[in-house]
Order: sequence, then structure tokens, then C-alpha cells
Amino acid sequence: AASVAKKTGMGKLINNIMTAVFFKLSGVLPVDQALCLLKDAVKKTYKSKGDAVVGKNITAVDAALTELREVKYPMAEWASASDSEQCYIKERDEAPPQYVTEVLDKIQVREGGELKVSQLEVDGCVPLGQTAYAKRGVAECIPVVDMDKCIQCNVCSAICPHAVIRPFLVSAQELAQSPEGFDARKATGGNTYAGLHFRIQASPMDCTGCEVCTHACPTTALTMTPLPKAIEFGHDKFWNFAMK
Repeated sequence: AASVAKKTGMGKLINNIMTAVFFKLSGVLPVDQALCLLKDAVKKTYKSKGDAVVGKNITAVDAALTELREVKYPMAEWASASDSEQCYIKERDEAPPQYVTEVLDKIQVREGGELKVSQLEVDGCVPLGQTAYAKRGVAECIPVVDMDKCIQCNVCSAICPHAVIRPFLVSAQELAQSPEGFDARKATGGNTYAGLHFRIQASPMDCTGCEVCTHACPTTALTMTPLPKAIEFGHDKFWNFAMK
């Protein structure tokens, strides 16, 4: 769906694409009838946005079925899989608190119904700082900085709704111990930051890929990069190093 959205100029918007696929696979209505109704709804909903927006949505609806592919999976093997098998193991740089493994991890994999009331906080709140252990890896792309363009304004960090892209200051000694590819520049700001180096770094496994930071950057120093490529380049190691 994300690929179709990009090809048809819809950006990250996949709602009508997924709706078209639903009608195709569910059979609740004849496909031709369903698509006709969907396109009529698109025209009515986005009419005020202009013909260009309506056209993109209709193109996306048509492309959704063209790009639809069957996903084959080992049906017999999956059907006999044991509930005790760990199919969702997180890779964390440090051991999380018991509250994370016993409560939050279970909620995330839809096992919250097994929790006891006594395991939850009395006031129903979640302790602060637990998001750092989520490591969901849900972003298709994450922001990667070009330090040659970065002006150290920190706008990206200030505007990030999840605090997953942050500025870091490292000493010359720390920089010498950094992972290969950890690019930093001499920190600006006068004598206060003399001898320190600056870098902007995003957390690959915590970023949601919203792109707010890239749009806010005044020098286009951030580029949305596919998550697998970013991890291959070492950005997960860069984040863990910087956080220490």
C-alpha cells in the first residue's frame, strides 16, 4: 500500500488504497460496483480540494488492485504453531525493567487480557520513560542527517513528537571511540562548547516515520532513508553509542 501511495503521488496516505483492497478481497459487494461507489465517495469527499487531489485518489484506487499480490505462507506450520513460541523478540541494548517485560510487552502483542490487576499501577498510569524500551521498528523510513548541511539549530529535535531524534555533544576522546560512520562536526556556540563535537541522530527502532523533522529542517539536512538501509549503515549502533 505504501508503494502504491508513493507511485500515485499520495505520499503516505493509504486509506482509499486499503479500502479498494478490502472490497476486492472481502466480496461483500461485486468489485465493479464497490469501486464505482468508492470513487463517487472520493469525488464527493475531496471535491473542495480540487481536481488534482481527486484524480490522485482515483488513480490510487485503480492502482491498488493492479498492484495486489498474493502472499504465500506455510499455512499448516502456522496453524500448528504453539502459543509458547516466541515469535516477537525485541533486540534491546540494555535489559528493560520488569514492568516492561511483564506488562507492556504483553500488551503490545495483544496478551493484555492475561494480566492481573495487581500488575498494573494503582492509579492506572504507566511509569515515565518506558517508551525507550518499546523498540517497535514501525517506520518505513527514518531521518538521516547530512552533517555538512546541518546548522545545529536543533529544530528537528524540538519538533519531534516522540523525542526520537536528538542532538548530541561528544568529546574528542568519545568521538575517537565512536562506531565507524558516526559523523560529527565541531560544536558551535563559543567557548562553552569548545572541544566538543555535535551530531544529530535518530533512533531507528523508535522513530515512527512521520517526517515532521524533515519538513521543519531549514537546510534540508535530513533525508528519509529506508529503515533496513539505515540499520545496515549502522544507525542503530550510532544511537546506542550516543545515548551512552
